[in-house]
Amino acid sequence: MKANKPLLQVSTLVRYKCPETGTPTVGHVTDAFSDDDGYMMLEVITLDPFDRGWFDQHELEVLDESSK
Repeated sequence: MKANKPLLQVSTLVRYKCPETGTPTVGHVTDAFSDDDGYMMLEVITLDPFDRGWFDQHELEVLDESSK
């Protein structure tokens, strides 16, 4: 994990590589969960094209720095 990586939370604007096409995609974090060991998954929804998926934190790049 990168040093000083911002904490991802609901409404954070992120970029990730689409697992099906490899295309960089932008979306918003809409949900998050973590287990007792601290493993966290985040749901991201995109609008163009509409899609959603669950991602590990390391798969996401924060685009909206004001959401720290």
